[in-house]
Amino acid sequence: MNASVTQQAGECFGIAPQVGLDFGSGRLAVAYNAILGANVEVVQMVGADAEKKRKDYVSLKLGLRF
Repeated sequence: MNASVTQQAGECFGIAPQVGLDFGSGRLAVAYNAILGANVEVVQMVGADAEKKRKDYVSLKLGLRF
């Protein structure tokens, strides 16, 4: 059984629409980070199966003012 990881890096462009709640001295927000037109590729291969990974991700943000 073979295992390998191939990674390529480069410049990319993306958008991150965000929704959140402001409460008192804080903020709770969720953002979806969509990577568009990326020159980045991650391929993982275990055995004979190749699997491409998505580059988009979701982030949770908590901010506090003092």
